[in-house]
Amino acid sequence: MENGEDEDEDDLSEASFYQSQLQTVQLRNKLINQQSGSRAPTMTIDVVRVSRPLKILALLLSLISILLFIIGSVSTSWIHIQFKSIGLFQQCNNLLKQFNFNNNNNNKDKLFMNTNNNELNKIEKICQLRDFLNVKVLIIIILDLITLILAIIGSSLLLSGIFSLNIKRKRTFYHISIVLHILSCITILSALIILVIECINEANQNSSSSSENQSTITVGWSLIIVCCGIFILGISVCLVLFDRGGEEIEYRETIHRSSNYIGDS
Repeated sequence: MENGEDEDEDDLSEASFYQSQLQTVQLRNKLINQQSGSRAPTMTIDVVRVSRPLKILALLLSLISILLFIIGSVSTSWIHIQFKSIGLFQQCNNLLKQFNFNNNNNNKDKLFMNTNNNELNKIEKICQLRDFLNVKVLIIIILDLITLILAIIGSSLLLSGIFSLNIKRKRTFYHISIVLHILSCITILSALIILVIECINEANQNSSSSSENQSTITVGWSLIIVCCGIFILGISVCLVLFDRGGEEIEYRETIHRSSNYIGDS
């Protein structure tokens, strides 16, 4: 038994000796290869960005919604109250301008002819700034500006998330952009509700102060454009939420071999 254990210990010692010698030879060959200008194969890990079509579509939709918000903000056709069109910053009155003419038997004929030639009756549009001292008007303007700022920042963060190569930063950018876009939808909806309430109160005051019938309120094309922008921005948020778990980064291994590489012998 003792002889068998001694033989096993000798075998282990010889194996360790040969292993150490082999490592020494491999190290020597490596040094020789480096000195002779040859290089061993090297492996690099490349980070590859994967484009997600849904997120790119969401970015395009958010930019379209911002454009619609800007067009609606600068226009003056949100609400129409008879001959008055109301916007966020301006209010326009359509006045009927009549020219004086002599009273005679042919007045009706002249009226008919001049009206067809747009000479007797002419609609003149006069625009003026709204009363910024009014609290409701000021709140509507502030909410509209906040909406534009939030939508622009949200779209910028969405763009940064698409081009970022850091997974944690990507998720952070996406989450913040979703929150900002939702807040922008809430603020612009609040501005629309306040504007409609104010216009209804103004129409009721005008009808009560005069003996005329109740003023009719119609929706302008600016309000329709802003509502379309809200709907498009909501679709953008849904697309980002739906594609939130998609893989956007891949790691690929690349092995670079030198032409003058000398293998170990």
